[in-house]
Amino acid sequence: MKRNVTLDLFKLAAAFAVICIHYMFSGAVGISVKAVARFAVPFFFAVSGFFAWKQRPEKLMKRAWGIAKLYLASFVLYFLYGAFREILLGKASSVTEYVMKYIQPKTILNFLIHNTTISAAHLWFLPALIYCYLLMWLCIKVKVPEKVLTAAAIILLSIQLIVGEWLSILQVQLDVDLPNFLFLGFPFFLLGRTLSRIQEERRPDFGHCSGWLILLLLIAGIAESVLSVLLWGGHLIYTGSVMIVSALLLAALKYRERAYAPCLVSLAELSTHIYVFHVAVGGTLETVAAKVLHCSESPVWINAKPFIVLILSILIGAIFRHLYAAAVKAIRAHRAAPAAR
Repeated sequence: MKRNVTLDLFKLAAAFAVICIHYMFSGAVGISVKAVARFAVPFFFAVSGFFAWKQRPEKLMKRAWGIAKLYLASFVLYFLYGAFREILLGKASSVTEYVMKYIQPKTILNFLIHNTTISAAHLWFLPALIYCYLLMWLCIKVKVPEKVLTAAAIILLSIQLIVGEWLSILQVQLDVDLPNFLFLGFPFFLLGRTLSRIQEERRPDFGHCSGWLILLLLIAGIAESVLSVLLWGGHLIYTGSVMIVSALLLAALKYRERAYAPCLVSLAELSTHIYVFHVAVGGTLETVAAKVLHCSESPVWINAKPFIVLILSILIGAIFRHLYAAAVKAIRAHRAAPAAR
């Protein structure tokens, strides 16, 4: 299958959106941008689900294992980074004290249910995605009908929106912390999978969805997210997030054959690297700004920070990707050498 570069570019935009969630712009603009940016992680779930359509159970398990290896590597990176940073800033007196935070029963329970990781809260997406692949594997194994899966996606996502956004509109407070992999991750995973199925079944006319309708859906999603956060407060996702994710997936399908400049193609392939590295980059920048440059409260710094984090994350990701490719090539060459002799 030819690579969908348009989809890769949307993933790149989603990676920057995640940065805007963790490192906000100032004022009402920052609040509004953060609300719109809430589409990002659901979009990543939906993209994974899109490529999970018609995959054999063995392939789903292979992908889950690949995500697990990525999470393990990222966990080690942030474990070392977090220990160094907390000891340096005086938040932990030793590595032992830092390690004890990881083996507390509450910490382990939070990881199993909510996938939260100390020093790297953004990594919750990776184990949650593993859960989604395992749930999909189970559904295929027991032959759950597609209609049931669609209904499950609607029900689970509706519960997430009711508890989060809709009750706040009615000024009803409900203190419930839902497992994100089940009520956020899996519904969007199924949404992406459903769109992939529809594309296959109705390909002659599905790709000709009106660009104006897609744009209208996107604008409506952005408007709903902004109005909701300004009128009723912030949430994990909004009804507008669903609209934005749907619009981007439809646009990626409509423009899947579009060609782009090679440099843009290479840049678009770094979304995963940006997602993994940006918290370490941003945390280091914040420490330097506060302890060395003493500019952490400057409006100029606050509004420039998301772009600086993006640029540095791209550079680090590109370097890491180059070194990893070189290492893999060297290992393969070393393994092939005895056979050649």
